[in-house]
Amino acid sequence: MTKKAVFLMYAEINGLKINYTDDGEGQPLLLLHGWGSSLDVWARIAAFYKAKGGYRVISVDFPGCGKSPLPGSPLNLDDYTNLIVGFCNYLNIENPIMFGHSNGGRVTLSAVGQRLITAKKIVLFGSAGIKAKTTFKKAIKLYSFK
Repeated sequence: MTKKAVFLMYAEINGLKINYTDDGEGQPLLLLHGWGSSLDVWARIAAFYKAKGGYRVISVDFPGCGKSPLPGSPLNLDDYTNLIVGFCNYLNIENPIMFGHSNGGRVTLSAVGQRLITAKKIVLFGSAGIKAKTTFKKAIKLYSFK
């Protein structure tokens, strides 16, 4: 079994150019960084799983981070979620173990929670959350307590 070398690669997903790395073979690990960070934040974790063997380690630079260019307009959670779903389809990533930090965790929760990606496991570090939609009744109750 031969191992792939780590290369910086680019993919165009939903009109956005994204930098990523893809190394190894086996169970896919998808590593998603937080706000203002880059795929470099995962270097030690990627090296650990590469040395361990049996894993395909994929790290992504979100648009405007690391070596991915800025998007033409601001992105919201749905944009990031659809980007990662499209990215997984582009690379044929199935049933990954997803690591998410901050916004990467929020994107993970969104994609898995909406069943757009089926993940074997999710690992979250300081993950941002997803606000539940507030009903009118709940909004009135919150307002009356304030």
